[in-house]
Amino acid sequence: MKEQKRVQLTPYASAKVDEDCSPETISALKRMVELVAISAVNVEKPFVHKSHNHHHFWIEDGVLFESYSTIRGMRYRGIMEVPEMPDTELCTKEMMDQIAEKYLPIK
Repeated sequence: MKEQKRVQLTPYASAKVDEDCSPETISALKRMVELVAISAVNVEKPFVHKSHNHHHFWIEDGVLFESYSTIRGMRYRGIMEVPEMPDTELCTKEMMDQIAEKYLPIK
């Protein structure tokens, strides 16, 4: 069995490599760990899309609604079922974040 050593790749990650591992291989490992960290940070959180003429969201009887403006006045549409969410006349940003985390898939 080959001798192994632990190499520090980032302040938070290390790896065991063979004693005769080349500096180029270690450098490539460091770059891979950095890329994974960058892509983990850039994962987009799910969110409920607003229409271009969006006015506000509200919840009624377990359904999320969006109101929006048209040239004929305010209109509304049902967006999705949100069971377990309380009825509200105006959804806050925090509520919308909670709905997105609970009811929408991660992209």
